[in-house]
Amino acid sequence: MNPRTLQNNEDLFQYLVELGGILQKHEKTALAEIVNQASRFASGSASEFMHEAQVALELVKRDQPEYLSTNQIGDLEEVISQIRMAFQKIGGA
Repeated sequence: MNPRTLQNNEDLFQYLVELGGILQKHEKTALAEIVNQASRFASGSASEFMHEAQVALELVKRDQPEYLSTNQIGDLEEVISQIRMAFQKIGGA
């Protein structure tokens, strides 16, 4: 298993779109909308986008997503971790 590594905000945007589709497929409509809403912040402030993404991803994780594969859960956790590390580097959230 090689968890997803983000290189930039475009990668984060693509991940959110992909995850939103997975959630929709599994009829997790409310979570899908939250994730899709977070992806819409990609065109604005980078820190606001990352914050919205982190909040949305934490909600997905909190849902204890048995509908996600082991690799998908690994990606979810890794992306959350990368966002946290990015904020620590800049002294933010």
